[in-house]
Amino acid sequence: MNSLEISANFASGGLLRPVYGDSSKTVGGVPLKSNNFTTPGPFTLTRQMQAGFCYSCHAAAALNVADGDVTKREVPELAGVGPDFRPDLLRPLRDYHFVDSSGKQVLPDTIGGFPPDGTRTSLAGYGVSCDTCHNISGPDLDRSVQKDGFANVSFKIGQSVEKVGPFPFPVLPKGNFHQSSTDQGKVDFLRSSALCNSCHDVRVPIAAPGDLQHRESNNGSVDAAPGPVTPYRLENLSTEWQIGAYNSTNNPFGKVVRCQDCHMSQFPFTDNATYTVGDMKVTSPTPSVFASNFAAVPGVATEGNFPLQKRVVVNHNFTGVDVPVMSPEELKTRLGADYPDPYEAGVDEYGHPKSLADRRAALLNAAVRVNLDKSDTTAKIGEEVTV
Repeated sequence: MNSLEISANFASGGLLRPVYGDSSKTVGGVPLKSNNFTTPGPFTLTRQMQAGFCYSCHAAAALNVADGDVTKREVPELAGVGPDFRPDLLRPLRDYHFVDSSGKQVLPDTIGGFPPDGTRTSLAGYGVSCDTCHNISGPDLDRSVQKDGFANVSFKIGQSVEKVGPFPFPVLPKGNFHQSSTDQGKVDFLRSSALCNSCHDVRVPIAAPGDLQHRESNNGSVDAAPGPVTPYRLENLSTEWQIGAYNSTNNPFGKVVRCQDCHMSQFPFTDNATYTVGDMKVTSPTPSVFASNFAAVPGVATEGNFPLQKRVVVNHNFTGVDVPVMSPEELKTRLGADYPDPYEAGVDEYGHPKSLADRRAALLNAAVRVNLDKSDTTAKIGEEVTV
């Protein structure tokens, strides 16, 4: 990962790092600030999309805070753009995400080296944190290439103690720890697949359709005249949901099935539903089934020990298809001894596996059915075969 990121940084003049609101970086006199949260698009140079490309989705909340406060920046802008690039200042992003017990940044002794003794992972190093979702205020159409709120962290994120949750009439947290939003528009956005769409499509800039080599818009020069940026759909996950049957009532469940209905519900550990697709009978777990529980700790979490009621709650496992590239031992070294083991034994309070590996296997098993009954049973060289 370090090698991939360093090579990408070198190829793009270091612009996979964040470009902050006070940046003086320009290409052909055009500012590169379209990446940050305070100065939205439109994108007229591919450099504007390259700037902070990975960081802006994976550490959106940290980037947002740092964009307004130079003292809170964990990752510096890399000196130079294009021919002025400074390779001597190049470090992989992960080198900047270690802090000591007082919260002071500590860099590894060697570039890409092991975490320094006595350090822990910084706020940005944890990636997609609570604030990434619970500080949102709505889609940011200007940050999306197609002005549709899809891809590349196309949402607005606030800098305040107001947190957005799914419940109407939230109860005041003890000690005024945060303010709970009562803005129904923010609540509706949080509860919709539009929130997920903001990052789960990925668009990368290209100079022209089918051309993945040029590094700048139009003619590929770093001094190219500004013009519309042509995106390449690197990941199309949210678009696939948007145009699919789940985003309608035209599915076996007769209602819209949101991303949250599979990835934050009790799915796939739910009762089976059986339905027919064409002439194929399918049996699979039922989405949109949620647990009932307290959203906080009764008698502890509220001001004046205000009593809580049980509500429909979502889990935050976010089980998906990904596999950790590091072993459990490496994860604990970098993220702390209390980091959960991906292969942890046992079940949670709802009887679901604690193991990330087991949850992933169950999700994939419920995701698709492959049937070869209609395949040709014989094949001849030179003739078509139907599978």
